[in-house]
Amino acid sequence: MAVHDFQSKIIPLLEIIWINGDWYTRAIQRLFALNNRNISLVDCLSFEIMESREITYAFSFDKHFPENGFAIATFHDLDLHKP
Repeated sequence: MAVHDFQSKIIPLLEIIWINGDWYTRAIQRLFALNNRNISLVDCLSFEIMESREITYAFSFDKHFPENGFAIATFHDLDLHKP
């Protein structure tokens, strides 16, 4: 079963950060400070957690990460036009 495999094989590799009132407060303050209708509370929460953990790379296609100082992690050359 996929859920069982995920729980037994993937979850042990991750650090899960449970969100509490302090994280929410930090994220909502950032959201209000950015004053950008296109950015989400989840993005702001991600930025707060990443900064607190000194994480500089995001596994994302979301343009808001590089706009907020994070690099997008890539694992291959995206220039498909090279000879």
